[in-house]
Amino acid sequence: MNQAAGEGGGGVATVGAVVVDPDRLRRVTSKLTAAGTTLDGCADSMPATGATGDAEMLISAILAEFSETAVDLISEGELLAQTADSCNVAYVDADAEAAARFLVEGVENE
Repeated sequence: MNQAAGEGGGGVATVGAVVVDPDRLRRVTSKLTAAGTTLDGCADSMPATGATGDAEMLISAILAEFSETAVDLISEGELLAQTADSCNVAYVDADAEAAARFLVEGVENE
């Protein structure tokens, strides 16, 4: 947990506080998407299995497994990036709404 969030910034402890840096999260999701695109681009360089002799069946099976796993990885990475982006937008919107409410209503007395 972030120290500032854990202590509320003013020495008041908060439980379950989450601090999100929207710009950092955008960079992470962008890199995740870029990595998937790069991996997808590697498919063009995959070697053919012809003329490999006795190892052809084995090499074909390995390449097929690699291809299937790569497709799954790319799909899941894209889904994760989209989900993180959606959460980031919701977080920023909620944060902006709370800030606007604070400016209008001020500090609540407990």
